[in-house]
Amino acid sequence: MNSVQFCSAAETDFTEALRYYATRNPEVALQFDAEVDSALRRIAAGAEQFPAVDHGHRYLTIAPVSIFDHF
Repeated sequence: MNSVQFCSAAETDFTEALRYYATRNPEVALQFDAEVDSALRRIAAGAEQFPAVDHGHRYLTIAPVSIFDHF
């Protein structure tokens, strides 16, 4: 299984989103964190299963956010 790493901008976006949800509804924050974790595990298990956006980039949507990554 490959590893997936956030670039610094994505890490900042994720952290800010998690804080945002946590201040409004801690349960939603936990669900958001779990969804992102699940998505990252799926990407690591086989990024090729997701549709290509262009050469080297694939797309995965999780409600209500989208994750872009460079492979």
